Amino acid sequence: MQVCFKCLCLIDVISIGRDVKLENTYFDRDVEKAFLKASSDMFNRKTKASLLVSRENGNMYTPSVYGCLASVIAQHSPQELAGQRIGVFSYGSGFAATLYSIRVTQDATPGSSLDRLTSSLSDLKARLDSRRNVSPSVFADNMKLREDTHHLANYIPQGSVDDLFSGTWYLVRVDEKHRRYYARTSVLNDGPLEAVLESVHSTNANEHFPSPAKKVPRIPTASEAEAISVSNGEH
Repeated sequence: MQVCFKCLCLIDVISIGRDVKLENTYFDRDVEKAFLKASSDMFNRKTKASLLVSRENGNMYTPSVYGCLASVIAQHSPQELAGQRIGVFSYGSGFAATLYSIRVTQDATPGSSLDRLTSSLSDLKARLDSRRNVSPSVFADNMKLREDTHHLANYIPQGSVDDLFSGTWYLVRVDEKHRRYYARTSVLNDGPLEAVLESVHSTNANEHFPSPAKKVPRIPTASEAEAISVSNGEH
């Protein structure tokens, strides 16, 4: 991640008219080392906080960038976030990447959406620290079970839910049409995790919802066909 941040700083320098061609820097180790050092303080101020979940949890692939966003929100107050612009950068193992920005609302008053959002993530570090350590063999067995069963229909997942956090949604069965059904562990309270760490996690599912059905496009009848138009998005 710091290498990516370094590249942004290098592009900024080139964009202000310095007599340097970007393509000439790709394999220049001296340039890389110089900009890593020059951008270090800025990286620590702007980006390091976003790596909390990544450092603790490893690569989650698709959710990774949102784990980084959650990390930023969890470590700042509503007042610190209000009105700020957050850059969201996602990249894969190929050459494609996405960079966009989020503008945080100005409303940081108690009870506001921003206040509720930061409150819901205020115990993120405590949740990460409360995870139970298991041996590599147990982890491998769990992964093998999921590898063998993720595609099955008419299946009830195996394994305990005792270690799930309060309020966690989990899969309870997959029917013969591959429709997935979920339950939720009991929500002990609405406060940070520290207040409930000593409590026993309930394994009783007090809520039960099927996953949203995929919407299938309706095929128009012959009498409706002439009334259909296709927009190119310009109107």
